[in-house]
Amino acid sequence: MNPDSISQKVSPAYTDEQVLEALRRSNDSGQLILKWFFAVARDYAQQYLFRQFPGLGPMEWDVVFSNTHLRLLTRARKGLELNEGTQLTTYYTGVAKFATMDYIQDRKKSESSPIDEYVRIEYPALEEEMDRKGRTTRIREWLQKVVGNTEQVEVLLWHARGYSFREIVEKTGYESEGACRNANMKGRNKITKHLLDHPESRIYIEKLLKNG
Repeated sequence: MNPDSISQKVSPAYTDEQVLEALRRSNDSGQLILKWFFAVARDYAQQYLFRQFPGLGPMEWDVVFSNTHLRLLTRARKGLELNEGTQLTTYYTGVAKFATMDYIQDRKKSESSPIDEYVRIEYPALEEEMDRKGRTTRIREWLQKVVGNTEQVEVLLWHARGYSFREIVEKTGYESEGACRNANMKGRNKITKHLLDHPESRIYIEKLLKNG
């Protein structure tokens, strides 16, 4: 079924170009436009995706659509241009479909190789002469190399500082606690895999990790 064939019509309050501009700028003046668009686009996409993927629950859909929003923001900032005749809500639905498929695949991998729910990241005292800013930079660089996802790294760092997922939502671009939990889980999975694949680096990495 093609999203364009869905019977419900979206009555636009803003044009696609206005939304794209708000996505590119992502400043305070564009927040009203983005809030409107993400609500409308999600409602539009749900009519199509709920039929294709009936096994996901409400919190899982929150994760999927939060990831969709982040992907769309990233593409817009890299110069996204729509093909002639393509509506932004239709494009959003396509992005959401792939985000759903990625989520389901990641969930299957997680279920096949579970990790300790309470793996946490701590700040290491690497070199005593390094100030807090220097240590933070070292940790962030290492996490970025291992995790490879800036948004997941941000969630891991905030969580390591003791912030709840609800508080992390307020400090990042995520729109739900479920999305933050998912990002945290993905990041921990990657770190754990790195530990298993590179046992020679355990001494250094153990300064960044603890079980609690």
